[in-house]
Amino acid sequence: MTFQEGGGIQRHRLLDLLITTVLGGAALALYAATLAPTVLAGDGGEFQFVPYLLGVAHPTGYPLYTILGWLWSHLLPVGDVAYRMNLFSAFWAALAVALYSAFVAGKFLDVTVTLLFIFGVQLVALGLIADLINKKAK
Repeated sequence: MTFQEGGGIQRHRLLDLLITTVLGGAALALYAATLAPTVLAGDGGEFQFVPYLLGVAHPTGYPLYTILGWLWSHLLPVGDVAYRMNLFSAFWAALAVALYSAFVAGKFLDVTVTLLFIFGVQLVALGLIADLINKKAK
């Protein structure tokens, strides 16, 4: 492999990283602009406040979600607790989009497929509220 070929590979990886970052950022911007602004009823409301209080959600308790949500809700000084936890869900949904884009990077129609993933009903439904299982999206 010559230096020129190596530079082309490096530029290709940089372009893939740029596309992945832009798609993840666009997903986060979309989800943050459209997420639920305040307290929700039912499971969504439970998952908004259980992490903040380091409580236990219904059976299994969702320990990883609770611990990461506690850190997020205490370290991010934006809005009220409900809004922060909804933003927490939006962040993870956008990260899923970025990772999905990274895994299909360089493949045929990777941007188009990722855009379809961004606007998929299940991901949008889970990305806008603090809930782990959205029954309405099924």
